[in-house]
Amino acid sequence: MPIQENGRSAPEFDSPTAILRCALWFAVLLGIGQALFATIARLAGHLILISPDVIWMAPMANAVVFGFAAIGVRLITRRLDRTRANGVALTVLVLLSLLGPFLMVHRLWPLATLTLSCGLAIQAGRMLRERIELLDALIRRTLPWLISLCIALGLVLHLSNNGLERRAEASLPLVAPNAPNVILIVLDTVRAQNLSLYGYQRRTSPHLDEFARNGAVFEHALSTAPWTLPSHASFFTGRLPHELSADWSTPLDATQPTIAEAFTSRGYLTAGFVGNLQYTAAVTGLNRGFIHYSDFPLSAQMLVQNSWIAREMVETIHRLTGAPDPGLRKSAVDVNHEFLAWIALHPRKPFFAFLNYFDAHAPYRAPPPIDKIFGGGVLQPDITDRRKWSKEKIQWLINDYDGALAYLDEQVGILLDTLRARHLLDNTIVVITSDHGEQFGEHGLFEHANSLYRPLLQVPLVVWFPAVVPAGLRISTPVTLLNLPATILALAGVTTASIFPGHSLTEYWNSSPHTEQPGSPLFAEVSKGLNLPDWLPVSKGPMQSVVVGGMHYIRNGDGREELYDFLQDVAEEEDLASRPNAGAALRQARLALDEAQHR
Repeated sequence: MPIQENGRSAPEFDSPTAILRCALWFAVLLGIGQALFATIARLAGHLILISPDVIWMAPMANAVVFGFAAIGVRLITRRLDRTRANGVALTVLVLLSLLGPFLMVHRLWPLATLTLSCGLAIQAGRMLRERIELLDALIRRTLPWLISLCIALGLVLHLSNNGLERRAEASLPLVAPNAPNVILIVLDTVRAQNLSLYGYQRRTSPHLDEFARNGAVFEHALSTAPWTLPSHASFFTGRLPHELSADWSTPLDATQPTIAEAFTSRGYLTAGFVGNLQYTAAVTGLNRGFIHYSDFPLSAQMLVQNSWIAREMVETIHRLTGAPDPGLRKSAVDVNHEFLAWIALHPRKPFFAFLNYFDAHAPYRAPPPIDKIFGGGVLQPDITDRRKWSKEKIQWLINDYDGALAYLDEQVGILLDTLRARHLLDNTIVVITSDHGEQFGEHGLFEHANSLYRPLLQVPLVVWFPAVVPAGLRISTPVTLLNLPATILALAGVTTASIFPGHSLTEYWNSSPHTEQPGSPLFAEVSKGLNLPDWLPVSKGPMQSVVVGGMHYIRNGDGREELYDFLQDVAEEEDLASRPNAGAALRQARLALDEAQHR
């Protein structure tokens, strides 16, 4: 029986059912609010790295967090009188509702955020406690509708995506006879210098080495950007990063055509399978032109990542324990499985498939036993702390990275062997590359996206198509990934490759005899970094670089110039910009950059 308080009948709000019902109500409201925020931000052109399934995933993840909190409150307050117990329960639920969105604003000091959230929660808890009957009635009336809304929107999203995919496949035009399949494999964060394919002393890429013997290897392939999104956008469109919208907080828009659109318009089935669930997810705009695009899986990890409060709790645990945060990723095994399953459903139609593998990205954790193949197992603190590391300690980090490369190479080998066994390589073009490299103490820098030095720009590039590409060809002329769309379309026999800027790299083996063509200027750039340490080069302003005339020129955001001998100084240890005889090289590089910026 409800007890009397102030002459009125008070609901049994402190009963387990009532508290859990209230917790679920707060959880669902917060999830809907998060989904609404993401939708509005995307409509405004902002890049929000959250799955569209947030509409049902966020409420579900929130329900777990709020549910445990409600049970804990129930246990702690069971000896308190009802009024105080209600107040504590409401305060905790309001606090959890505030902490999620507040902690997402990284400019706020965490302690200040917690203090502000606690103050607001206490006041809100008192106000709601005084209106407990109205609140409970509101929860009873609206909770079923809110849950139904989330379920309905989730179903509509799933069914509409499947319907759009089926209609797109059914409306494909007829493809040209004997059109080859095309597979573009991007080894995210793989720098060329750590692959045995490029002379590295460790056997980090034996499967790739063997595969490349029957194709062409470009020994000096350069990316156009030192991080994922602008790099992918660039080699999807053949455009330099400054010509595209894709950047730190903005997705790729529909201004420039993509290679996936070119293949789809010519009757190809097109599909993307990505392990990097941050900057290659569909929300980045890289999915444009693909009929099928597999990014965010339905998993416990995604439930956590799609909830503000659950994500912050997990990240806080990682920070406090020093455990590496796996980040948003799928393993190479998952990417392979999704791709092979998709192919099995489309056995006869020519396809263009894009595969992004994320296993070489920090925190460089290959699964056992391959994780110990070169040693390793070192903790990876903030990049600022790593600046103080000795060469021996940095080598431990490289050991982990090399192990991750070996695992990635193994999985790529498994994929290619499976395709060969299914006779799917008989008429297939395979292009293997990377979006950018990685740094391990060079110039005092670690990881990527922070400069334009060579370890970030020089990436592997293998082109395999035995019917056309000569086996065992190694090309030393520096080339840019900007030419990938024109190259791939030319190999596939598509005559409209001219819709993409640049030129086809097929010229390096179509000339007779196989003489190498003179290299053209190779550009790279990165915009000013956001929320990064001030000492990083990219924090000083936008950066540009060009390889021209055998020199690598870098223009920093603060106006400082650097110049390195591209052919002789591979480690870029000697800056020649201040040399008296550097004038001609500097003028040539400045002119090339200025022309590129205004094209």
